Amino acid sequence: MLEKKGRERIVIMRYVKKKYFFSDWSKLRDIFTQNNLFLFLDFDGTLAPIADTPGKAKIDSSIKKLLRQLSFLKNCRVAIVSGRSLKDIKQKVGLQKIIYVGNHGFEIDGPKINFKKKVSLKSKKIFKCIAKAVKIRHQDFPGIVIQDKEMTLSIHYRLVEKKKVRFFEAFFKKVVAFYLKKGEIIVNPGKKVYEVYPPIFWHKGKAVSWLLRKTRFFQNKRKIRAIYIGDDETDENAFVSLKSRALTIRVGLKKSSYARYYLHNVNDVRIFLERIFLLKRGQQ
Repeated sequence: MLEKKGRERIVIMRYVKKKYFFSDWSKLRDIFTQNNLFLFLDFDGTLAPIADTPGKAKIDSSIKKLLRQLSFLKNCRVAIVSGRSLKDIKQKVGLQKIIYVGNHGFEIDGPKINFKKKVSLKSKKIFKCIAKAVKIRHQDFPGIVIQDKEMTLSIHYRLVEKKKVRFFEAFFKKVVAFYLKKGEIIVNPGKKVYEVYPPIFWHKGKAVSWLLRKTRFFQNKRKIRAIYIGDDETDENAFVSLKSRALTIRVGLKKSSYARYYLHNVNDVRIFLERIFLLKRGQQ
């Protein structure tokens, strides 16, 4: 369930019964055959294993090859949806015929598409103030990685010592409390990361819904079947937004998710992409 409290965005997690994706493959295969497919894929934890630091994350060559092959099919489109900056995610994947959704949807680029959500100078200054406050305490919490992506801010603390994690979380909440109270930012926790956004009701789900309205991506008149795969809390916004419009899959079984299906890991994602490619290639 998606709710707004003032200007804050909150995803309230509730149990939704879900199934292992491949257990329904025979049924879903027919659906995929009858429609154009629009694949929306998160990067970290979905296409690439979670790394200690964002810079170390790397996509396997076999997955990259499948993405390239899928991007050349007329009945399939691929979009990478990431919290990374647009420049960063494009460098990580390095393919030309796919759509890149960076900064949680605040910037989009690809064939026939270019979009950038306006973020105020005030928001950018607040991001810098938060980043500076965290950096000052770096010696107390070694291992913090700060990513000021101008349009959003990420504070990673995966490498902070376990015994210090709860102290860092308490410290960070104090840093952002003033801005949250005034409705000047939105904070979304992820896997050992805090994502800070401007006070705009926009996220991965909104960006993907916007893309789905752009029907010019396909030349034929078949209906579009969207599939969204992600592993993080920020992907829950997309699972909620696309509940009635897409098949949603979470990487890693988690009861408190709005995804309809789950895959175990990145290798399962690779198998999924391989099956989709073989299926859609046979229709060319």
